[in-house]
Amino acid sequence: MSCLKQFRVVVSAVLCLLGVCTAQAALISTDDVVFGTGAITLDTATGLEWLDLTKSTDLSFNFVSSQLYLGGQFYGYRYALNSEIGALWTNAGILISEVTDGNLYPDPANIAPIEALQTFIGITHTIADVNVSQGISGTIFAGNYPHLLPLVINDGLTAPMCCEENIGGWIGSEHLSTVGSWLVRGVPPPSPPVGSIPEPETYAMLLAGLGLMGFIARRRKQAA
Repeated sequence: MSCLKQFRVVVSAVLCLLGVCTAQAALISTDDVVFGTGAITLDTATGLEWLDLTKSTDLSFNFVSSQLYLGGQFYGYRYALNSEIGALWTNAGILISEVTDGNLYPDPANIAPIEALQTFIGITHTIADVNVSQGISGTIFAGNYPHLLPLVINDGLTAPMCCEENIGGWIGSEHLSTVGSWLVRGVPPPSPPVGSIPEPETYAMLLAGLGLMGFIARRRKQAA
């Protein structure tokens, strides 16, 4: 067992003593043939496999999106939505106000589960001894910009508690060494909302159906 895995086991045991082992038991660290030891975090509650944020740092949303297909660097993965990221945080024992946007309660009880989750998903950078895990999500902000969801513990300037909210308006071509991407695999994304734009195949089926109805109507008229 690697040192990182041993550390995660110790963290889980400590969390059990703190009374949050039920949530932590849903997260399992696994290896990946491409990205290496401990690169994947399996959330057994959702079936999603999360790629370590550090595996996609300094790569733009546009570039990563182009690498999600056959032959790409991240083939088999997709961008996670804000709601899925919120569910991961919740399953890790973090108290969030709204799963849809990832806003966090300013609650000191979040410190232990956030630190534990960071040992699973990776730390993208450190500011003034504060560990930050931040990544781009697949939820599109107004103006066709993806969201940026950071997971961080307050630096102590106001209070030693968990408090960071999502930041919209991340430019698709922008890339930083301190920012990764929230990438998952294993479960299809949630169904699109009613009223979403139909796919080209939907239009093709609709036109074919209308054509068939017209043909039947003409045949009936000729027969009459």
